[in-house]
Amino acid sequence: MDIIFHIGLFKCGSSTLQNQIFPYWPGFIGTSRTLTPKANFGKQFENFSPVFGRTWFDASQAMQWKQKVMDFAELKEPGCIILSNENLASNGAGRSMPIVESIARFQSEIWTQGRVKVVIVLRNQIQRLGSIYAQLSHSRFYAGQSDFESFCESYIRGKNGSNLLYSAWINALWSAFGSENVKVMFIEEFDHLQCWQDLIEFCGSETIDASTLLKSAGRKSNLRSQGEGKWAIRPLELDRYARSVSTVLLNRASNPIGQKCHSKILNEVAFWSVRFGLACAKPIRGGAREQFIVASKSVSRLVTEFCRSDNQKLEHVLGRDLRSLGYP
Repeated sequence: MDIIFHIGLFKCGSSTLQNQIFPYWPGFIGTSRTLTPKANFGKQFENFSPVFGRTWFDASQAMQWKQKVMDFAELKEPGCIILSNENLASNGAGRSMPIVESIARFQSEIWTQGRVKVVIVLRNQIQRLGSIYAQLSHSRFYAGQSDFESFCESYIRGKNGSNLLYSAWINALWSAFGSENVKVMFIEEFDHLQCWQDLIEFCGSETIDASTLLKSAGRKSNLRSQGEGKWAIRPLELDRYARSVSTVLLNRASNPIGQKCHSKILNEVAFWSVRFGLACAKPIRGGAREQFIVASKSVSRLVTEFCRSDNQKLEHVLGRDLRSLGYP
């Protein structure tokens, strides 16, 4: 029995796949908001993987997890197992793409029941940055066009910039699992019947209808997208903003206590200190909170300059023209 890992990327249609598409497969094991934590095997896999600062893959926990999945498969008798979790594509502690090595280890040491395959979804980098910012805007005090453009600059010039360079992902996955075991999807093609026909073929499913998947994917609407290159800004949530600020302050603290920042008391003191300060302070900049951001010429130019060379590499690797899909 094959196991298929959908690993993201973040803000690349994961919610659509998890809630509208993968539930058609009887072997889907999460992540899904309809599953209980005990049954959400996709989320559980994240807990012993080297993501969000963790440094290693826990093989012993993975073995226990595998047994639970096999118990599930024995009851359901699915044709394949599908796991979906976009957090798996997150960076580990000081490493990029650590999940590739971890899944490869899972393949060689733990999963002996069949092949290990991987699905990865890509998205036009300009659209992806806009979507990321819109989702985070509820925790940005001065969210707006100017802040969005600063965010894009910081994102690209900082450690997250590599998340927008896709060719490294494809090369690493092909090297670890072989091109025949890696399915590269594009969110821009979710409205194409062929996209879902190819996914069904990749997963080895014969009872699922591609037109049903196409219709189901079309029911998913992005709540913050206001059309091509325009996104709605979320209302500010002071508690979330205070939590994000206090976490950053603790992580940047130079003293030993601050560097650990695992103490719940310390975290709560920092949070309420920031929260109280925000409640007492008046915004430095006047005016009402902006409602929308757009992919301005400066943002488009910035992203194009950063991504175009890598997108050309990706075009060569995949053998297709990405500019027809709107990629910079």
